[in-house]
Amino acid sequence: MTPPKLEKVDIKALDSLYLENLIALDPDQAAKLLQGTDLLLEKSQDPYTGETYGELKRIIDGKGATESRSFEEEKAWIDTLRKADSTPDKELDLAEAKALLSSGLSEEQAKGVDPQKFLESVEALMAKRYRPLAANMIDFKAELGFKRTLDVLDQYNYGILIDEVRQAHSVFSLNSLTKTGVNIAAFIPYGIQRIWGEAPVLQGDAMAEEAAKSNYETRQAAIQELRTVIETGVDQGEAWALEGQLQEAMAQLDPETAALLENQLAVSTLDEILKLPDRKEAYERLLSFAAQERPGFLGFGGGNTSSGWFSSFWNYTGRRNNLYIAKTFFHFLGTKAGTEDPASDEALHQEARSAYLDMIGDGGGYNNLFAVGLTNVLCLGGAICETTPYRRWSDEDEMQAVGRAVDGALVLSGGAKGFATLSDAFAVGRLKGMGEVVRIWWGEGSLLGRLNPLGKAGWIRKLVPFGIWKEGRVAAEKEAAEFAKLGDELSKSKGRFGKFIEGVSGSLKEKLFKGIPPLSAEQSAMLKKVGETGGKGMDKLTKGVILLGILQGVDDKLGASFNPFEYHLKDLDREADFEAYPDPTLPDPTLTPASAPTP
Repeated sequence: MTPPKLEKVDIKALDSLYLENLIALDPDQAAKLLQGTDLLLEKSQDPYTGETYGELKRIIDGKGATESRSFEEEKAWIDTLRKADSTPDKELDLAEAKALLSSGLSEEQAKGVDPQKFLESVEALMAKRYRPLAANMIDFKAELGFKRTLDVLDQYNYGILIDEVRQAHSVFSLNSLTKTGVNIAAFIPYGIQRIWGEAPVLQGDAMAEEAAKSNYETRQAAIQELRTVIETGVDQGEAWALEGQLQEAMAQLDPETAALLENQLAVSTLDEILKLPDRKEAYERLLSFAAQERPGFLGFGGGNTSSGWFSSFWNYTGRRNNLYIAKTFFHFLGTKAGTEDPASDEALHQEARSAYLDMIGDGGGYNNLFAVGLTNVLCLGGAICETTPYRRWSDEDEMQAVGRAVDGALVLSGGAKGFATLSDAFAVGRLKGMGEVVRIWWGEGSLLGRLNPLGKAGWIRKLVPFGIWKEGRVAAEKEAAEFAKLGDELSKSKGRFGKFIEGVSGSLKEKLFKGIPPLSAEQSAMLKKVGETGGKGMDKLTKGVILLGILQGVDDKLGASFNPFEYHLKDLDREADFEAYPDPTLPDPTLTPASAPTP
């Protein structure tokens, strides 16, 4: 039976074909869009520049034979067939085929071509090349519709990882009280464990960092599930996938995965912002989103997501401050974001850059506060000398402000008690000799007292000997007062340690003060008077300055701003671009430039 003659060819697929878009793509991506057609893109490398480019070819048969083509030739054919549809009804009929032959060929050439066979060749061309290529371009449009959202989810998830690693290694941060408690409880047993093998000294920090990495992988798996659902929808030509409807994709996920994406990665909010057709509104929303990620007063509050109950085990505030994504957004808005309104763009750029600079601070912290306070006291508020200027805190410093304040209070309290203890010990030594100091340290109390860790001379009181020195000083002062009533002085016990200290002291004096004239009677009296005014006047200020110095040293060592590079992490993504992707099925979009395939 003879098949019916072909009367018309459906050329609607040509509406989605603008091959100049392929030229702007990376060769690998362009080659992917040619799959299923009778065209292919063979990659080659320029021997001089090393650039990869593609050469368009047509497959002649199934044995690997090909012939060279060009995007210009294909574009010319597509434009010719579009123009031939004079109705236009997206179909090419026999009459339109005849008209095309007459207009494109000489009269003699046109007579030599059978319009019916020509129409059949157009159908074969549409079936082998242009319809599959159009379907690929529509799929590509769907991929681009979800691409920005999926990319920003990866970046947002990475930022949470950095935040949790920072929390894991913060010093006494109130956002990490649990891991601080683990550090304290596990310090001694894990210290013993290090005798036989490797074990982290700060076990809580190590556990928190491992939890951060595990949480990151869990969130990344959820993102991958969403990506798989979208890819399946695109491959199957689902309407929701081709139109970029995120909520339809979310509905196909299990409830736990969908909740994780919403609560921890703000997926719906970010998707809504990125897909706003008004770019000015989108930029303002991105700016607001980034600002919300910054910490609030004393480092608490802020964030666009909650961390969930498990992460709250490490961060009891239940909030995250994703500084990585905030810096990334600010960098994009301050350098790349642009509309057709130059004045509006410039205002946006300045606001984003200002916010970014405010985030990173300019060297502020407790050390700066100490310097500001101390120089204001010594310089009488700037009346007699220049005071230290106040510097802005970085967001990382703000987030550790309370914890570092607690740490500083402990240092100041311990330092003050340490000074008092030294003062008591030296008072005992001055009154009764260094031998008495040694005796109190090692020999005070009974054997039972020494064995009792909390007893009068137990080992804990020897390690932190605040009480026994005060008791020894009071006892020595009372005894000295009794001897003074009798017109006598206490006998001083030197002991071996005391003699050693005196010998070292004498040797140092000879070296340090050799050649210096002896003090006069008035100078000796003044020195004695200063020595007897312990805890008063200038001595008090001296102690304060020394304590501040100790505190600054501790803050520098323990409270330094978190540096993600130490943990092989980035601080922001400078290459991130959140501009809307153009529609590849429409003419002349401006895709992100890449090494273009040559015709």
